[in-house]
Amino acid sequence: MNPTRLTAVVVIYNKSYTESATLKSILPRRDISVILCDNSTRPLENGRITQEYEQVTYLSMNGNVGLPKAYNAALDRLSGEEGIVCLFDDDTEVGDDYFTALLETEASHPEADIFLPTVYDRLGLMSPYYLDGVRTARIPDSQTPDMRRISGINSAMAIRTRVFADYRYDEGYFLDCVDHAFIREMRRRKKQIVVFKAQLYQDFSGADFYNTKGGRVRFRIFYKDFYRFCSDSLPHRVYGAAIILRRWIHLHSPQWVLRLYQRLRGKEDAV
Repeated sequence: MNPTRLTAVVVIYNKSYTESATLKSILPRRDISVILCDNSTRPLENGRITQEYEQVTYLSMNGNVGLPKAYNAALDRLSGEEGIVCLFDDDTEVGDDYFTALLETEASHPEADIFLPTVYDRLGLMSPYYLDGVRTARIPDSQTPDMRRISGINSAMAIRTRVFADYRYDEGYFLDCVDHAFIREMRRRKKQIVVFKAQLYQDFSGADFYNTKGGRVRFRIFYKDFYRFCSDSLPHRVYGAAIILRRWIHLHSPQWVLRLYQRLRGKEDAV
């Protein structure tokens, strides 16, 4: 039996490929094909990567077009091919154990369509998580997940290419809720999801929504994407508006107030 073909799709933004922790981790593995989608808004000559690594396909998106358009461009390159697509941000360190665990899980679950690795942040297990309607919740690390409620973040999610025979990411989103919307649709289509153990770490912080210029830009992206995700029903729209309002209050509060709020709650806000 031929080994399953693995393709890593890495989306990079205003960063040289030489600075990407993800690419540094993956590129030494010549058996992993890589599609680098470059959303950068300034010239960084990232296309040079193909001169150094023959397993890399470089796609310039000619500016920051968002995650779904970048993913879809990569999927169009893979149209008709069999294998597994692994999605990555540009800042995730990926050890060999990730690919080993993925292939072992794939071999033992030939019926599975989507593979969610365990990803940790400074608070513990951050993915997979539960998605109930439009609400998310962390899963206690010691708990066996209820697969009827399961979801997971984009980065390090692995998906069989057969899933994309009749699906492309919703380009109405830009950055947030792309993973939520994808998993919600896959659950509706009765796709099989499995979880596998991997030692991955993601540095996520609610500080993205501090009262800074960057925080205000980040908020404008978030509220459009999140409200789109919540637009499927009136109760979800009401919930979405409440979450957006809370984030708006955070954004316009002094940073020390937000830090104190998070310390008292003992966790970062998550959506």
